[in-house]
Amino acid sequence: MTDLLRAESHEWARDEAIRAFLRSRPEFVRGDPELMQALGVRPDAANVIDFGPEALSRAAKAHKRESRERRRIEAVARANFDGQSKTHDAALHLLGATGHADLAARLDDQLDDRIAEIKLKTQAGELDWAEAAIARSLCLEEHLARISELRRQFFGDEVQPCQ
Repeated sequence: MTDLLRAESHEWARDEAIRAFLRSRPEFVRGDPELMQALGVRPDAANVIDFGPEALSRAAKAHKRESRERRRIEAVARANFDGQSKTHDAALHLLGATGHADLAARLDDQLDDRIAEIKLKTQAGELDWAEAAIARSLCLEEHLARISELRRQFFGDEVQPCQ
């Protein structure tokens, strides 16, 4: 036998011995208030042990965990819907461009509006995870250099670095 099988066999034998002991001497648990408290149980009648408080505690913890996850999923869904809506609005706005210069101006307007919105939300501490990622990427120098080059070409000015 391998060591793992021996260890599992030993644990199983130990567990069975504990069960047999408790079956033969149920007063062992009922007669030890500290053990009852550690197990989270209380005697209810002569031969009944109430596991209710422990079960309720576990159910409450599971409910809190599930509620937290549901709120996180809902927040992600709201952020996704909001991003999809903004993308749709921006696409419709850009589709209305009448030429290259108009497209560049519309794109610049969209970018300026989004940056202003993210800056306001940053100051208010209301960024969601997607906006936080956008805010970090907007402040990277290589992005600003590309945007500044486009602005220089079309408008003759530059984007100022994020503060």
